[in-house]
Amino acid sequence: MDSKLKNEILKAAMELISIKSVLDPDTAEKGAPFGKGISNALNYMLQKGKSLGFKTTDYDGYIGEIEFGEGEPFGILCHLDTVPAGDGWKTDPFKAEIIDNKIYGRGAVDDKTPAVLILYAMYILKKEGFIPNKKIKLILGCDEETSWRCIDYYNLKSKLPEIGFSPDADFPIINVEKGILSLLLEFADDSLKTIKIDGGNAVNVVPNKCYAEIPCSNQAENYLISQNEVRFTVNNNIISLSALGKSAHGSTPELGDNAIQKIIKALSIITDNKTLNFIYDIFFEHNFKKKLNINLSDDISGNLTLNVGVASLEYGTLKMLVDIRYPVLCDGENIINNIINTIQNKGNLTVLKHHTPLYINKDSDLIKHLQKAYTSVTGKDADLKSIGGGTYSRALKQAVAFGPHFEEDEDVVHMANEYISIERMFQTLEIYKKAIELISIK
Repeated sequence: MDSKLKNEILKAAMELISIKSVLDPDTAEKGAPFGKGISNALNYMLQKGKSLGFKTTDYDGYIGEIEFGEGEPFGILCHLDTVPAGDGWKTDPFKAEIIDNKIYGRGAVDDKTPAVLILYAMYILKKEGFIPNKKIKLILGCDEETSWRCIDYYNLKSKLPEIGFSPDADFPIINVEKGILSLLLEFADDSLKTIKIDGGNAVNVVPNKCYAEIPCSNQAENYLISQNEVRFTVNNNIISLSALGKSAHGSTPELGDNAIQKIIKALSIITDNKTLNFIYDIFFEHNFKKKLNINLSDDISGNLTLNVGVASLEYGTLKMLVDIRYPVLCDGENIINNIINTIQNKGNLTVLKHHTPLYINKDSDLIKHLQKAYTSVTGKDADLKSIGGGTYSRALKQAVAFGPHFEEDEDVVHMANEYISIERMFQTLEIYKKAIELISIK
């Protein structure tokens, strides 16, 4: 690949990363249902696709697609929305910057650079004269990080391909994805009316900050002085508490440090409030999964995980957004019912999202093609993996997640200082180019 094309690809990735495409209901309008930033990202990619000679379709700002070839459709599903930036960045998260041959910015890995790489893999093949025997559809979703309304809208207006892959996870190949539950839990208690809590910004991110306010008391101050997890200040008879943690993807809470947990623990000790004690006991204590009757695992996908991603307490009602990733051989409805039975008479549960697990047979032609593509470029075996993360793959009848993160590299998805190595980026481009070629060769 000549340097001119490499610079063009690098420029496109950085321009897309620099568009702040976080869900923003305040700027939502017709043609931009998820806000102007996400709309700008979609428009950028569709215009780029047109400029490279491809047919493009904009489904009213919900989702778009870029097509290459004719025949049976094959889907490559990316998303252009990102989780909020959060704190702790050494660069502007929405202004891509190169440091030590790495592009830093929110979406560098998840999932903007992969979208650009797929587009240019298609372009390079077309430029080389390759004619696919399938219609390659680069599908660009705009609501993957929240509710998948983009996929629902696509199904209303068109029909998703049955087979494909999503470049939105890890290499080599992920043929198993745990089930995903996003839950809203609400606990109303008049004795909490003098307390405020505000922590987290997304259900699928381990929160790295949490704040609280309580009335002054000697008991509270004495406890806070004796510990080092929670900072505090006193002003006008109000104690303001703050806790710092470490962000991580909600599917791997063990890689993060939950700031909400620290605040709930401190408040439960200070106030000895029955509701706070109950919440800390069943959602944060070391054996909480046993108490919720959801201590589940299987040999295919491992253990159930739970992340309290957002918490707010105001006017006596504590609301928590909870992310659960459950093993593929388990029943999500049983998990919901077990939690309801545990919190009965104390709180309410609302299911915001439920994606059932994905499990694709290792002997499928799709997996064999992707294994060959990965091995031909890297020289390494393309082992199959299981993850707790969820990708668009589960929207198709037969699809897997395929890159862009290499298992030996640092995992920075949903974390501060997200980046992609430029060297890895172009290696990934070669893998995707080879994969498209093998999948659609005559």
